[in-house]
Amino acid sequence: MTNKKSIFKSVAVVTAFSVATRLFAFLFKVFVSRQFGASVVGVYQMALSFYFFASAVALSGLPTVISRKIAEDEKTGGENVSSLISTALVLSLSSVLPILSVIYPVAFLLPSVFADERVLPLIVIMLPALLSTSIYNVIRSWFWGKRSFLAFSFTEMLEEVLRITFTLIFSLGLIAAVTPLKGLAVGFLVSDIACAVVLFILFLIKKGKFGRIKDIPAVLKPSLPITAMRVFGGVIGAFTAIVIPVLLIKYGMEKSDASATFGRVTGMAMPLLMAPTTLTGALSVVLIPEIATIKHDDKSAMSARIDGSINFAIIIAALFTILYIPLGKEITTFVFKDEFSGVYLSNVALMLYPLGLNQISTSILNSMGLEKKSFFNYAVGAAILMILTLALPKYVGIYAVAIGGAAGSVISSFLNLNALNKKARILDNPKKTALAILLSFPLVALTCLLKNLLFFKIPPFFAIAISGGIPMLLYLAACVAFRIFDITRFYKTTRKKSLKKRDKSKK
Repeated sequence: MTNKKSIFKSVAVVTAFSVATRLFAFLFKVFVSRQFGASVVGVYQMALSFYFFASAVALSGLPTVISRKIAEDEKTGGENVSSLISTALVLSLSSVLPILSVIYPVAFLLPSVFADERVLPLIVIMLPALLSTSIYNVIRSWFWGKRSFLAFSFTEMLEEVLRITFTLIFSLGLIAAVTPLKGLAVGFLVSDIACAVVLFILFLIKKGKFGRIKDIPAVLKPSLPITAMRVFGGVIGAFTAIVIPVLLIKYGMEKSDASATFGRVTGMAMPLLMAPTTLTGALSVVLIPEIATIKHDDKSAMSARIDGSINFAIIIAALFTILYIPLGKEITTFVFKDEFSGVYLSNVALMLYPLGLNQISTSILNSMGLEKKSFFNYAVGAAILMILTLALPKYVGIYAVAIGGAAGSVISSFLNLNALNKKARILDNPKKTALAILLSFPLVALTCLLKNLLFFKIPPFFAIAISGGIPMLLYLAACVAFRIFDITRFYKTTRKKSLKKRDKSKK
């Protein structure tokens, strides 16, 4: 899978399914927020933050390592794939059991940690899903490493569909009379188990096999830095879910208002802010096995891939910045019937630049086997985020999370790019990268102008689509005109290499 068409096809497949998955998740968040209110969303998000922290501890770095190793092994015949899967499953399940054995005995201490006592019952219900999640993630990595991106992306969407289905069944039906919050938690657990079962069956249908467990250190060692990085991410999520509501209450908010504010930001504004990562994430998924197979053979192709990926991340961030800064309040009012989350979205939209860069550059470092370096860079950024999150709520309230996240991502991105530049020449033309950012600002002004002309004259949906769509299209046209994303360079070296291999095989 080294030619132009295959990469485009892979990115398109992953993007399409990711967009559909995110759309399902987004619509579900809209429904939950409207059905149960911002306070319920806030409590549920606190529980999810704790769960994702626990899942990060459970060797969450294994899927990335396994996918890379499978891609490398497939290049030489694929003899060790079955052993890799078996070893990863044993390691993953083994990491879950200590977590459950530690958390459940001390669960009685948790109510004093969270600002809202309703969080604890949800955590107790949701935690057993760690077992099915560990199985699910490892088997998904098999599809990922083999570059079966259709199956890989389908399983992601399947997970979200099952989660929505079972969550609705339990929150609105079977235990709605008790409490919708417990219904949300039970639905989460049941859907996770169902997804693991379906994926296991699909693995067997696709003739996946289990082999002898071996080379545990070779699998475990590179997964630890990535796991540690995910743990940091989970710590940040849990830290934010605990600290921010407590600090908001400390500085004058009522408990219910603090939960509602946290729910508006994490359940409404942040999903919209993170929407562009669907596109950059799709590219990251394709890049990991792709770079893993060419990193030792073709430095120029690898450099081109890295360079193009960075500019792609900038372009995606710019497109949504053009949309969100002027239209944040209008978008969330239309979708959620909530203005506050939209004001927040507009004010923090510039975060998209460092977030996109950080996501892409971290994935590339991991695909090159530089897991320790990516972890160190991430840890530095995470430390900055946590310091600012503690220090700033007194002065800026809930915006402390965004300021800390932006500052941490800027530092991590800089460190990642510096590390990449030492391994492969990147950003041959930094002026084009800077131009990609600068071009967005006059188009933000154009979006504001169109908004003022159109709103209250035509229906909100069409006003948003027109006032945001025209500047976004103009931005893409400018990127093409200035050749900010050089498709020719992105592929030419790889295509030359592919032709050479073809000639050799004929001989």
